[in-house]
Amino acid sequence: MIWKNYPNDERYEVSQCGNVRMKGRAVRKGSTTPAGYKVIIFSVPNSKRIGRYAHRMVMETFVGPCPEGKEVSHLNGNNTDNRLSNLIYESRKSNIARKVEHGTDYNGARNPAAKLELDQIQKIRASEESENTLALRFGVTRATIGRVKRNESWRQGYVNKEIERRQKNTAV
Repeated sequence: MIWKNYPNDERYEVSQCGNVRMKGRAVRKGSTTPAGYKVIIFSVPNSKRIGRYAHRMVMETFVGPCPEGKEVSHLNGNNTDNRLSNLIYESRKSNIARKVEHGTDYNGARNPAAKLELDQIQKIRASEESENTLALRFGVTRATIGRVKRNESWRQGYVNKEIERRQKNTAV
């Protein structure tokens, strides 16, 4: 395993396997965000404790600073896999497209704040009933129903891809 000094704090080392340690000490476990990203908490001299995403630390150490307009993307869609070979700098648009491809995006029912499921969205869009009636039936606001009908939330392209993904999963 190759270890290199973390360029933003020479007290730490980062491996190409995604591990972080203070020099001469054990690997730091860190904590995990609800989205599955590993965060390393460490103290900065004369400052408070700060958190750094492990995947960003790996890229900063082995590739260099993140270019403007880019972000770190996990190639296999697994946010816990911080190996250098699984990381790439790419645009936000490309990263989101990759998440949609992997099914790891937080759109639709996978969004923790979602109030509706895919089958309900399809029923709302097919319905001729008033927004008020639909809002009462599905337990959401009239504004939410309006956004669904106008494709401002649960965009049709996403709905089509989600239906296709579910059909593939049930066919296997």
